[in-house]
Amino acid sequence: MERVKELKQAYTRAVHQLIIHLKKEPEAITEKELEDYFLYRRNESEWATATLRICYIGIKFYFLYVLEREWKIFSILKSQKEQRLPAVLPNKEVHLILSHVKTFHNFVFFSTVYACGLRLQEAHNTCKSLTSIQNV
Repeated sequence: MERVKELKQAYTRAVHQLIIHLKKEPEAITEKELEDYFLYRRNESEWATATLRICYIGIKFYFLYVLEREWKIFSILKSQKEQRLPAVLPNKEVHLILSHVKTFHNFVFFSTVYACGLRLQEAHNTCKSLTSIQNV
């Protein structure tokens, strides 16, 4: 029940953000302005896929069921789920990836990163630290 309340608040917030951004009442918003808003949020604001999905669903519900506007944009846009890699790759996939590494020093680097359980950013920072120590 708490989840339903949170979703309602998120959908209401999405409509509120649209109104603030366009500085217009919802009844005065055109389909083109709505399309531009979704593009702005995806490209300029760089919202995560999940955030965009909540925004889209909330605004779509409001325009379809409250304002009773069945615009073409609602049949074109789909709120897609983001495809993410699993937190840990299976050993088989790791070996497959490592089998495509051609140079020995890259193979050593990637196997060390995997064996230590480092994330990409952590491995990058470690390399930068080691490089700066070598330059001293």
